Amino acid sequence: MIWKTTYLNKLFLEYLSGLSKKHLLLIIIFSVIKVSIHFIANANYGFHADELYYIALSKHLQWGYLDNSPLIAYLIRFSELLFGESLFDYRIIPTLFSGFTIFIVGLITHQLGGKTVAIVIACLGMICSPAYLATGYFLQPVVFDQFFWTLGAFFLLRFLQTNKPINIYFLGATLGFGILNKYIILIYAFALFASAIFIRQKKPVAIKDILIAMFICFITVLPNLVWQIYYHLPIINYLQILKESNSFVGIGNFFFQFFLFHGSGIAIWLAGIIYVFLDQSKRQYSFLAKAFILTTLILVLLGGKTYYSLGAFPVLFAAGGACWESFLKKLWSIISYGFFAMIILPTLVAIPLVIPVLPFSYLLRYIKLMKDYTVISEPLVWDDGKIHQLPQFYADMFGWEELEEKVTEAYLKLNNDERKNAATLTNSYKIVGALSYYQTNIQPSIISPANSFLLWSPKSLSSDILIYVTDEDESTVKKLAYKAILTNRVMNQFSTVNGLKIYLIYQPREILKARYISQRQKFLN
Repeated sequence: MIWKTTYLNKLFLEYLSGLSKKHLLLIIIFSVIKVSIHFIANANYGFHADELYYIALSKHLQWGYLDNSPLIAYLIRFSELLFGESLFDYRIIPTLFSGFTIFIVGLITHQLGGKTVAIVIACLGMICSPAYLATGYFLQPVVFDQFFWTLGAFFLLRFLQTNKPINIYFLGATLGFGILNKYIILIYAFALFASAIFIRQKKPVAIKDILIAMFICFITVLPNLVWQIYYHLPIINYLQILKESNSFVGIGNFFFQFFLFHGSGIAIWLAGIIYVFLDQSKRQYSFLAKAFILTTLILVLLGGKTYYSLGAFPVLFAAGGACWESFLKKLWSIISYGFFAMIILPTLVAIPLVIPVLPFSYLLRYIKLMKDYTVISEPLVWDDGKIHQLPQFYADMFGWEELEEKVTEAYLKLNNDERKNAATLTNSYKIVGALSYYQTNIQPSIISPANSFLLWSPKSLSSDILIYVTDEDESTVKKLAYKAILTNRVMNQFSTVNGLKIYLIYQPREILKARYISQRQKFLN
């Protein structure tokens, strides 16, 4: 045990080799700043719908889900044991991981030859990026995805610099955990290896080391692989469902969002791409930029969403920091200060739109001023293509407790005998997550034919009485049962579920039973 501890300490110190105490402290300070910014706001507004869904999954731990990798559920259960179950508690671990990502970016910047200014620019650019601000605290796989992508690039970079096989082994483990978090890391892994394979090494990579790394990765993902095989590879079917349900935004809009994601940080990561291609001394690191470009092209071809690529940017911020350092040292100091102001000031303007730092009433005033005095509307555009009062991810934080209360009210309208046979039915994973989290002892069981929750729902509708939560109109719902009563609806103008209806359904007709089975089969085929 002493040997293992000594070896790990020695290995960790090796990763910090050449890093002065000043630079290490600087990296730590930026990591703490990142975490602190989120801790200030993490308890504001409410749970995001996706967070509630993942919490619901964590109540049914297994090695796979129909629409997700399993790691997020285990992290949530660990978070509950370690911290608690409040909104702030659940967001502690993702916030810490976002801080770890900043730390790795600082290390990569140093490994690329960056000094004080480079580290400041790279870490500050990451902290000020609206994309990483908006995703750096949510209890969702995306923040862990960014961490694993960045860590994997770090280990590959270290291997190429040192030829030490331990880095390849760590890369295998990182890839394994990254797959357990989100399968999309496979695209970046392919792009990294495809881009790095032609780099000349002082010593060729031993086949044995590659096989060991592959074995480590395989053992890590084996439980999930077995689960996928047992359920006939549902991830393939789910990807097809996503492709059919997501409207293609177009290549132009994809790249428009792509370049807007990081605000003024675009000047940093673009400089990183140019730097590793044009600077002769950094040409060996061009595989990082090539992997980024290849990943982006694959995502465009597959119709992926823009935020899927966020994990590929951190290494470019690191390279961009080194690039700007070499450029700014040749200019007057006042120009350097102007560059830092360019990074920070736009973020101060945008931060209320990406982190809940303002009281809600002040946020509404802020958005009104933005709409009145600027032409900026992109943050307020929802998936329906319309401009709303709030960014959609904020609107997904409201209305859930009200929904649970109105479902409970509908349940209480039933007599004791009716309650014994009643169940709540919905085909929305968001509603499932919200009702699961906020449900009380007097609420009926929740069933759904959609997403992973169908694994714990009956294979067919057997309840004679259903509390049906849907956005369908009354005339449509009345065709689904012998008796349907609209009992209430969610009335929250700031919520994505505003207008959602709660029905009491008596004796469901065959059309509803058949639709329930059909929706289940869509996810299971």
